[in-house]
Amino acid sequence: MIAESAFPTEYKVDHGTRVTTHMTTGLTKRELFAAMALQSLISGCLTGHNVGFTVTGNISAAVEYADALILKLKDGNL
Repeated sequence: MIAESAFPTEYKVDHGTRVTTHMTTGLTKRELFAAMALQSLISGCLTGHNVGFTVTGNISAAVEYADALILKLKDGNL
C-alpha cells in the first residue's frame, strides 16, 4: 500500500541568493485513519463497549479499519 500523506505541505526558504522549495509529509493517511479508529476503540472500552479487547487487539483492529477505509475510498463506490 502506498503511503499517501494526509497533510502534504509545501514551503519555500529564502537563502538570500536563491529560494528553495521543500515538502513535508507529516502523518500518512493510514496513520491518521488508524489513530482515529484507535481513539474510538479505546473510547468504547472505557464506556463498557468492546469489553475484552486487548491493547494489541485494538491496535490491530484500528489498522484493519484504516486499510479498509483507504481501499474503499480508492475504489470510489461509497
